[in-house]
Amino acid sequence: MGYALYIHLPFCIRKCPYCDFYSEPVSASSPIDSYLNACLTELNTFKGVAIDTIYIGGGTPSIIPAVKLDKFIRATLSTVNYSGSEMTIELNPDSTSDEFISMLSELPITRFSVGVQSLNNDVLRLLGRPHNAEQAKQVLDKLQNRTNAAINADIIYDIPTVNPRAIYETLQELTLYNLEHISAYSYSPDTGYLTTAPTDEPEQTEHVCAMLKTAGYERYEVSNFAKASCRSVHNQKYWGMSEYIGIGAGVHSMLYNERQRIRYSHKPSIESYINNPIARDELETYTAEQAALESVVFGLRQIDGVDIKLIETRTGHSFDTSFLEKVQYLIAQELLCYENNFLRATDKGLMLLNQVMLHLWS
Repeated sequence: MGYALYIHLPFCIRKCPYCDFYSEPVSASSPIDSYLNACLTELNTFKGVAIDTIYIGGGTPSIIPAVKLDKFIRATLSTVNYSGSEMTIELNPDSTSDEFISMLSELPITRFSVGVQSLNNDVLRLLGRPHNAEQAKQVLDKLQNRTNAAINADIIYDIPTVNPRAIYETLQELTLYNLEHISAYSYSPDTGYLTTAPTDEPEQTEHVCAMLKTAGYERYEVSNFAKASCRSVHNQKYWGMSEYIGIGAGVHSMLYNERQRIRYSHKPSIESYINNPIARDELETYTAEQAALESVVFGLRQIDGVDIKLIETRTGHSFDTSFLEKVQYLIAQELLCYENNFLRATDKGLMLLNQVMLHLWS
């Protein structure tokens, strides 16, 4: 089985105040060429490695001039041994030109992920997004008409100060496009933006899930919904704790050395990355016990849950009585359940997943 490859292009028109992914505002002096060359330098250290999925994210990949991005992707494909399973690229409505779509439609991209976030202009302004609702609709139309790739749309709900009706109207309009995939994320206050107003997450989550189910979407992970056979292969590798390689500033990688799980990262600095793209920061090696626990905790994000016995076999760690007692407690609280030999979160458990994770970690 091959790796998942993530490539980070950390350039944006401007930094959205709610976003905690590493990015920098683009300008005429931004070292885009040097950065892309640095990414290829790092990629060359994995030359010929088997890759199942490729995900090009950001930042805003669509802000890179189409000719440069085309050349970069072709160079990437000539460096690694890509199986052709799934290649995703993120784009934002304000920077997705006709040239961008035409050029990338000639590449083996199987999936476009569009940062819609909302189809309400007041909400978009509140979030600091550089596009408007009409631009988002135009891009979705163009992608559907000019490519054969699957399309995902990101939206955000449970936003402080926003009337839930605006969220539901966005979702209702978005489902009319019959997209293959929708990612619906509950607003995160991690950056400190919009943190004072109360939220009503459980009610909004239930309503969002119900609307998407009615529209024919299966919830297969806490924030991800797909039409039949349209789940994100790349993201499932993350949740299943498969090996992944991160290329670019501020990204993380996870590899295995025998049964040891090894993580490393790059500093969140374009300049530092260009100067030394193969430098590894914050190297961590996980014990078998840590790897097994992490596999359960993050695997519970998946609606199908996790196979405890398989995790024990893969990591070489057998869960002790203390851990199993925690699981039994959560089952008694109707937060977890066993189904077809898989441990999974119940509907109630999914609503309180952070608490479930913390209980298992403690």
